[in-house]
Amino acid sequence: MQRNGTQRVHALLVDSQLDSCHTISRYLQLHGMEVVEVDTLHEAQGCLSGQGEFDLLVTELITPKQAEWHEWKNLVMHDVDVSLLIYGRHLDDWNKISGVIGRTAGFIGKPFTLSDFHWALQQLL
Repeated sequence: MQRNGTQRVHALLVDSQLDSCHTISRYLQLHGMEVVEVDTLHEAQGCLSGQGEFDLLVTELITPKQAEWHEWKNLVMHDVDVSLLIYGRHLDDWNKISGVIGRTAGFIGKPFTLSDFHWALQQLL
């Protein structure tokens, strides 16, 4: 998957669970993307504010009930030019939150297959 058919996609993956992070990262790499993996929202914010330009941000859904909500919301609202793919367990939570973040994003309900992931990426990129 190449954005506009020419440029290599740079993806930022935020996930503290190593198994899912490595699986998603490997999948993105196998599809020609350069991936930066971070396991905290603070690190992700630093990446978006700092050195690199990213085309894609992949992160797990954080709800307002969780302590990290404000930091997560700031992250996903940070840069509207970055495509956003969010995954989580509850579509109902996503439906409530999607309007709050004020931008278009793809959502995948957990558990998901690599085919689901691939389809969602195709829609975003």
